[in-house]
Amino acid sequence: MEVELRWDDTEARMQGNQEGVLLAGYCPRLVIAAVTVLVMLPALSGQTNLAEERELLYGNAREKTSVEFRVDKAEYFPGERQTVFISVFNKTTEPLRVLDPFSDGPLYLVELGPDGKEESRGPRGDVGLPDHNRVPPSVTLRPKGGIQRQFDSANITEDERTDLGDIGVPGVPGRYRLKYSYGPEARAEFPIVAPTLDMGTSVRIYPDGVWEANDSQGPRPYQRFREIYALRWNGVSWLCVSYDVKNGEPRRWDVQPGQTRRPIRAAIGEHHRVAQSTEPIVSITPSVDQLGNLTIIWKNSAGLEETVHLDTNLEVIR
Repeated sequence: MEVELRWDDTEARMQGNQEGVLLAGYCPRLVIAAVTVLVMLPALSGQTNLAEERELLYGNAREKTSVEFRVDKAEYFPGERQTVFISVFNKTTEPLRVLDPFSDGPLYLVELGPDGKEESRGPRGDVGLPDHNRVPPSVTLRPKGGIQRQFDSANITEDERTDLGDIGVPGVPGRYRLKYSYGPEARAEFPIVAPTLDMGTSVRIYPDGVWEANDSQGPRPYQRFREIYALRWNGVSWLCVSYDVKNGEPRRWDVQPGQTRRPIRAAIGEHHRVAQSTEPIVSITPSVDQLGNLTIIWKNSAGLEETVHLDTNLEVIR
């Protein structure tokens, strides 16, 4: 508490002394002019508690957990969808309260040079963003137990998978390292390869899109298409389906007999593989039913013909 003291010359002024000069025989009173009370605000104490709580959660994660981290393929095509699997385990024999690994765990994608050293680093995405003004979400791990989740670079389903937030794997061939920063850092390395194109086509998707035009003609429909192509790498041809639905005109890619197949060094689009063939794929015939399910009949150069059925989420119908 701070106390301010001052001389009270009120009586002197009341006696006609406007300057407040002391009169003979008059003793001014010393009075309390103001009292300032210093109080420790709750916010300051709260901030201290928040810092201590965060440090406890981060410390437990850093010192008492282990992380398993992997991706779903040994190699990827440019722009191909990637799924990441993350598992966090309690190394102790007691229940352990830690930072929620799926609410605050940044992922970093790093390009590697020919010597294997990291050349460039940039955020790939986040499984969550930290908020330093509150206690971060936490979970309690069972003794020697853990939790697991999987995340997709492109998520069009409604299941437990979670979108990583950015585009899929890089569209440029090379070798990359994906790093997950949670307590102990975990990482996975993989190459982006440059396959060749067997052929490709597109299929019309219903219903048509509608362009809301602000003119006298009003809304106008437009056609939508999904692309299907066969990419060949290391003696295997893969039938791939794009996640992106494009508008415009249907497309088709054919490689003529004797034509040199050049490596694809840029992403065709976000896609995933649905079938494979040891011989080059030479024919793709797609169709869509009234429910939006996709049927693809494909044939390879040896005359083998097969059919694959996909639902509206592009998952194979067995």
